[in-house]
Parts: sequence; structure tokens; C-alpha cells
Amino acid sequence: MEFKPKRTDLSGSTWEQMLERLDSHRTAEYTACTETMAKMLRNIIENPNEEKFRKVRISNPKFSSTVYSMKGAPEFFKLVGFVDTVEEGFIVLPADAGVALLRKGMDALIDQAVARSAREEQKRKEDEAKAEAAQKAQKLKKQQEAEAGKFDAAVAAISAASGNMVDEEDSQLEAIEEFMDANPELKAGHDFDSYEIERQMAGANGTVVVQLVASVGTTYHEYAAYMRRSEAGDWSVTKLEKS
Repeated sequence: MEFKPKRTDLSGSTWEQMLERLDSHRTAEYTACTETMAKMLRNIIENPNEEKFRKVRISNPKFSSTVYSMKGAPEFFKLVGFVDTVEEGFIVLPADAGVALLRKGMDALIDQAVARSAREEQKRKEDEAKAEAAQKAQKLKKQQEAEAGKFDAAVAAISAASGNMVDEEDSQLEAIEEFMDANPELKAGHDFDSYEIERQMAGANGTVVVQLVASVGTTYHEYAAYMRRSEAGDWSVTKLEKS
């Protein structure tokens, strides 16, 4: 069957539109297409009188699949001076066409390739940073889980030694109330009726973080108390802050 080249109306294409279409391809397709186009233009610039470099059969399998079928490629050839009206099935650079547009096309391809390379390098760095952050987060999670395990063991040991964990919480609450009384600004003007421990977790450097609720009437305020237990079994608050 005789090949009938598809005519494309390129009259409205601009350099920016053409480059945007070229830039939409994946890296492998983009590289194969633009490197081939650059080589074709370079051959003409270096050998301006060689007719074989100025005429391309559109149906050539390699040229068609690698270059001319790519978005932006037909527009590129049009913009650098090729026409598809001289000979059926070919794009041709007329003999009287100068090299100014060819050089402009070469410069455009080079500039775009540099910009793409910079974007890809930036993305690579961002991906590496995300991967590193994910690894750090995973490591921190494992450390926190390990600390939580140590805390659970410590709680079990305290419970076994004291015989009643409720006594430990009472001691913690006494230390918290004393700390609040010594630092009245933490109460923000409230005279709390009661304090209740909601949960505890392992903190840094051997501390225990106690999450508690202080209430006055039907108003509740959440705090985090950072506490230590002495060898003698006494609890003390190192820091207390509003949650």
C-alpha cells in the first residue's frame, strides 16, 4: 500500500509551544528524539551543500518512530525551515534556506536539554532527601518503640516493687501539684479541683512523660509533666507544660 504522509497544520505553532510539546516526553523518548534532530541539523550546518542531509523520507521506520511521531517534532522541523510540499512523502530544507534558523533550533534544543537535566537533578536530590527523611523517621520510630518497651519494663518493675501502681501515680500527682503550686503561672489563674493521669510514656534521658488532665468544675486543661524517679522511689518534676 502506498504511504500517504499525514499533513499537519503548523501555521500557528510557536517556538515555546513546540518546546513545551517536546518537553512532555519521558526522558528516554525525549533524548532519542532530540539527539537525532540535533545530529540532523549539525550535518546540514557542517555540510550545507550536501542534498542528502536536506531531505528526509517521513516513512523511514527509524525516523518515523524515533523522531517524527513524537509530539513537537513536526513543528520543530517546520520552524527551522523544512517544508513538506516539495516532494510527496518527504520533508525538505530548500536549497535557498540559510542556517540561521538551524542554529536557532540547535540552541533551543541545547538550552532545553540543560534545563531538563537541572530539573531531573533537582528531583533526584529531592527524592534522596525524602528517602533519607523516611529512613530517619523509621529509625526514630524504632527508638521510640524501644524506649516504650523499656518504660513498660520499668513500670512493671516499679509495680512489682511497690505492690501497687496506684501508689506510684499518687506519688506522681503529689509531685505535680507541688510543682504547680511552686509555679502558679502554669495554672493561668485557675484553682484546680483535681488532677488525673491519662497515660505515661518513656521520655528522653530516662525521664517519664506523664500526660494529665487538671480540672476546675467542668473545665479541663491538659498538661505534660516530665518526671524522674529517684533510687529511693521519690518522684520529681523537671518540666511541666500545657499540651
